[in-house]
Amino acid sequence: MWLDELRLWIRNYPRNVKPAARRRKMNRRLYVEALENRLCLSAFNAATTAALIADIHSANTNGAAANTINLTGSGPYSLTAVNNNTNGPNGLPVIGSTVASTLTINGNGDIIENGSGLAMRFFEIAPGSGGSLVLKNIELQGGLVAGSGTSAEGGAIFNNGTLNVDGGVQLFENKAMGTGSSVGYGNSAAGGGIYSTAGSTLKFNGNNLIE
Repeated sequence: MWLDELRLWIRNYPRNVKPAARRRKMNRRLYVEALENRLCLSAFNAATTAALIADIHSANTNGAAANTINLTGSGPYSLTAVNNNTNGPNGLPVIGSTVASTLTINGNGDIIENGSGLAMRFFEIAPGSGGSLVLKNIELQGGLVAGSGTSAEGGAIFNNGTLNVDGGVQLFENKAMGTGSSVGYGNSAAGGGIYSTAGSTLKFNGNNLIE
């Protein structure tokens, strides 16, 4: 009988179970590593007029320190509508980046032309460090501005910032016309090819032709 009691006692004897080891809590902290400042460069290949317009918009807003648009189509790039009237009618978006930036347009010998018969120039360059344009190996043909004030200045290009004409650039048959007057005389006009405002920068490099 005492063996039965011993068996019951052994079965009910409290065992000291070793507590499970607690997992160590690791104090993990997130760190943000500061990266060095780097200049971003962007390049675009524009095969059509629509692509050229879209690429200028992108260059104005992508925050890159330098952008290049290569004209890769068979051309000519024909402008058929006024894009904006910032300082007169412009066929292309105003060159004016949101950051200090330079846009280079490499024409590869191609032509941008006014194909609308409307009064409009090709390029306007905004003031400030974001308004900087370099033109290479390109022809601008048939630009026209007419009216008074800035609307009659710069038949092909109205420069209010920085413009570098960097070789192989040809401007043909671009006109600035002063029209209308209360006394019967036309208003003054200036810069059939390029008009640069006071305080802007205009540089010529290499061989270029303006007629």
